[in-house]
Amino acid sequence: MHSMVARGIRVVSMRRAILATFAFQCLLALLLITADVFESFLDPRYDVEFESPPSFPEVERPPGDTTMQPLVFIGSDDQPTFNRQPTVPDRLEFTIESLEGFGDMIIINGGIEEGDADRFNAFISSLESVPSDVVINSPGGLVSDALSIGRQIRELDVRTLVLPGAYCYSACPYLFAGGTKRETSRRGKVGVHQTYFEEPGYMPVFIAVESIQYGQAEEMKFLQDMGIGLELMIIAMNTPPEEIDVLEEEELVSTNLATKIIA
Repeated sequence: MHSMVARGIRVVSMRRAILATFAFQCLLALLLITADVFESFLDPRYDVEFESPPSFPEVERPPGDTTMQPLVFIGSDDQPTFNRQPTVPDRLEFTIESLEGFGDMIIINGGIEEGDADRFNAFISSLESVPSDVVINSPGGLVSDALSIGRQIRELDVRTLVLPGAYCYSACPYLFAGGTKRETSRRGKVGVHQTYFEEPGYMPVFIAVESIQYGQAEEMKFLQDMGIGLELMIIAMNTPPEEIDVLEEEELVSTNLATKIIA
């Protein structure tokens, strides 16, 4: 009888301990949420926009601002190139350029904004035939759309190029990674940095952290699917979002981001 009573007491005590632990966790979560909500009233940053691009630093950036005008192509003896203009479009523009000796090329030019992945899909669907080369020039932008466009490019089984005078920064390398062949000029620039996340404002800290980790997992999964070494993520995560790490030729090759370096 005494042993049964003792077991009953232990069971009740265990239940009480579990309930007490659960109650404490709920209280802690409530305090965190309350603190974040209270802080949001003191801070005017109410909107949370993840994966939006920061302003670019003066170091390793092209002339002018982070936007550029449409590309002007010039045929050279061995490959096409273009004169870099002061600005690019605020969002991606998709065009077809035909160069004598090089054939048709898809030109992707401008910042990556929300909805650009759908616009790219509509553009490709409108073509009677898809050129085998995709030329990219972009300061980057929204990561989610960049990942989606990169996957669409991979489905097209095309070559992606960063030509002399062009640059591909921030989220843009995800577009470049979509090519089954990926060629970049020594006179072009490919650069990465940490994905930019605005401060969470009223969003509870633990939810913001979870969202950031989910986003990073999506980026790593994309790189893995594209056959790109995850060392690229290490380089990016070691570079503050307000800076750009322009990749050296060795880094482009060792991470397999570039399958060929051209002049």
